[in-house]
Amino acid sequence: MPLRSPRRRLGVGLLILAAAAAACAWWAAARRPEVPKRTLLIGYQHNPPYQVHRPGQPPTGLSVETVAEAARRAGIPLDWKEVPAGPDSALKSGAVDLWPLITDLPERRRTLHISGPWMQAQHALVLRGGRELPSRDFAEKVAITAIPVHVRMVRDRFPGARLVECPEGKHALVKLCTGEVSAAFLESRLALAVLREQLPECAGADLHAHMLPGGYRLGVGATFESAGAADRIRDEISSMANDGTLAVLFARHSFFGLNDTRATYDLLEAQERNRRLLWVIGGLSCALAVTLFLAWSLRAARKATDRARHELERAVGELEKRNAELERFTYTVSHDLRSPLVTVMGFLGAVEAAAAKGQTAQLRDDMARIRAAADRMDRLLKELLELSRVGRTARPSEEAAFADLVQEARSLVDGRLRQRGVRIEVAKGLPAVRGDRQRLVEVLQNLLDNATKFMGDQRDPRIEVGARQDQGRPVFFVRDNGRGIEPRYHEKVFGLFDRLDPTDEGTGVGLALVKRIVEVHGGRVWVESEGLGAGSTFCFTLPGA
Repeated sequence: MPLRSPRRRLGVGLLILAAAAAACAWWAAARRPEVPKRTLLIGYQHNPPYQVHRPGQPPTGLSVETVAEAARRAGIPLDWKEVPAGPDSALKSGAVDLWPLITDLPERRRTLHISGPWMQAQHALVLRGGRELPSRDFAEKVAITAIPVHVRMVRDRFPGARLVECPEGKHALVKLCTGEVSAAFLESRLALAVLREQLPECAGADLHAHMLPGGYRLGVGATFESAGAADRIRDEISSMANDGTLAVLFARHSFFGLNDTRATYDLLEAQERNRRLLWVIGGLSCALAVTLFLAWSLRAARKATDRARHELERAVGELEKRNAELERFTYTVSHDLRSPLVTVMGFLGAVEAAAAKGQTAQLRDDMARIRAAADRMDRLLKELLELSRVGRTARPSEEAAFADLVQEARSLVDGRLRQRGVRIEVAKGLPAVRGDRQRLVEVLQNLLDNATKFMGDQRDPRIEVGARQDQGRPVFFVRDNGRGIEPRYHEKVFGLFDRLDPTDEGTGVGLALVKRIVEVHGGRVWVESEGLGAGSTFCFTLPGA
């Protein structure tokens, strides 16, 4: 059944919308990387208390025990491998598949996968003697643990600092207490725990831990191939938080207090809420996208309809204009062609009478008048034919310097210019134009010829050819200091066979031809004159090169 009623179309649109939303929501929920079906190699480095290397024994530490338990629950077999160089090179090269705990940095995501976070970290700068937190230009020695990401963090915050790497956090504090360095950069919880230990080397030392602004989130690192395993382990860690297993692991490491456990729980719960929210947002986004698409389609259809209606109205208007022009053309042509015919017919009787009486002189005079009328008709027909060809005979469009076109047109009317003593001034730096070179020369030839014919009794006849800028587009002009044209005739001068002076030797086609050629080139032509005795300026626009 055709969808003709708006209600039926709306119903079908809503069904499509619902189906698309359901499909998008399902895709968003189901789209997860697969877990490789093999034992995965997971790397670690000695970084107490998160990862502790024990020669000849399995590794231990909070992140090792947490990830090992989550992987066991998820049914993912793991094989632990110590990699002192750290996670970046190990995961990029494929030396290992996973890493238990890795700081989530934007630049890392370009080369490896990081699961959603399951721990947060903040860092501290430990100083002696009540010193304030230094500025960015701090250039003294700083002790850090031998972890590449810590090196990067200190370099970002204190580019000029000299770094001294230590195997563990307590060694960094010892170097600070003994004066070997001016500061120690440590994970905040580690810094507070070591300070509480009251190391013998630091007895009596006045140490202060300054918390650095900003924190970091840490998740399970993986190669892109093993991304599914990292995400699956991260999901199991959330389950461990819900059933209390994670709290037991945190309690096993006195390094972590109750606040740390609560913060980690809050983080995991927030991540789970965010994931559910993303599914909802994904479904709603798909629904919104389909709605917008339908609205856009409707708007586009309306625009197309409006455009078609406007185009039809324009075509009808153009057709009416053409019909009016055709009627005017028919009347004008019949009138102007009839005039020389009437002359011929009138003098034919006089010729017959003169021939019968043998009046040779009168006969020659009458024949001359008939020939002049025939010549005028011939010129009219030729110029009408030329006018009809404009826009129909296609010549290749070419780039041409406007000054060269002026010189060509000038050479064609040079005889008349010399006869009337007209001086032509051509502006320098005229822009190039593109179009039918021969037709453009005809435009200038007719304008120059027209200006010369209507100089009147000007003692210093002068024609100026140039260009001016109008809204960033060149407007070319041919200006003369001749008779001028009254404003009421500014439109009429471009009409076919319209001559302001009936005694003029022209046919009245020249300016009509100029208008036709300029419009075919996509331009516009008009005349500017304040009236009789003020000269005239014929202006026109043309497409640029």
